[in-house]
Amino acid sequence: MTTMTDHLFDTDTHVEPVGESAYRATLTDRWNALGGVPNGGYLLAICLNALAHEMPLPDPVVASATYLRPAAHGPAELRTELVSAGRRVATGEVRLLQDGREIVRAVATFADLDKAHGRTVMRSAPPELPAPDHARDVIQDAPPLPGVNITERFECRAPELPGWARGAPTGDADLAFWLRFRGGRDADPIALAAMVDAAAPAVLETGAPGSATIELTVHIRARPAPGWLACRAGTRHLIDGFHEEDFEIWDSTGALVAQSRQFALVPESGFTEGAGCLRSRALTGTGARSCIRCRCNRHGTSTPAPRTAARAGAGTAAGTTHGCPQRSWPVRRLWRSPPAKSSAASAERRSLAAASRYR
Repeated sequence: MTTMTDHLFDTDTHVEPVGESAYRATLTDRWNALGGVPNGGYLLAICLNALAHEMPLPDPVVASATYLRPAAHGPAELRTELVSAGRRVATGEVRLLQDGREIVRAVATFADLDKAHGRTVMRSAPPELPAPDHARDVIQDAPPLPGVNITERFECRAPELPGWARGAPTGDADLAFWLRFRGGRDADPIALAAMVDAAAPAVLETGAPGSATIELTVHIRARPAPGWLACRAGTRHLIDGFHEEDFEIWDSTGALVAQSRQFALVPESGFTEGAGCLRSRALTGTGARSCIRCRCNRHGTSTPAPRTAARAGAGTAAGTTHGCPQRSWPVRRLWRSPPAKSSAASAERRSLAAASRYR
């Protein structure tokens, strides 16, 4: 069951029926992830809103979305199918398309959380956090991320700034923080499906420049009580550029209300002077730079260096190197400019990098 209000989340995830099992929506530019593309959780919420029209039961309890290509701002079409319906659960599929191309495919099962009953065993607890009023405002105090504005839709508070926001990733990709919508809207089951993808990815603590979601699965365990939500996010394995992230949301009463796991890809490219390292010019308004790769926490200035032919085709920024006394890393573009001719594999890598998100 969703909470319909005049909040931007409800306005921007609204779907309109246009035929049998067909809906339309508008993907706005107010929920952008890294690279200025619509956030994956936001897209999943739109999909679930469309599917909710077909379901005989009110609440999504599990949803799995595969992101096939980056979405664009503008109109979108959604096609739904009721796969099965029983007394306690019903399952359906939804596809989100733009210009005839499939962007997201999701399968979800709905139930009635008010009628859920049975044995309960809890083997974990909410993260230990100071009261929100005594926690640090991560979004306000961290440097801005290139192309991201989803941060303007949420409040996020933590005991201290994460290492990536200070320019010194800790290598410990386990984060805990408070989260809620700006504007006073409380969460509901569909909002929870978006919120598991709304915070900065924990993999940034490994020095990764970003994360492109390939698949996201969310479990909705209960309707959340009003108020702040305590969140825990973590990545245990980053292997050959692929990683997972586990996410938990606990409501203000201490109840577990959502869990998720997503599988994602770290973009191959790094940062440029213009696109911005995670701290970059946000520190001083100049060419100050954070040493993400070697974690030396030195914010030096870019220094000229010859551009080699070998790097030219790999997106290396002309005339720049990393201002670190320990290592000299070529500074590379966060978003590569496509060459005149490219292979299918290169196009796929650029597509995934462009989908990288501030989750």
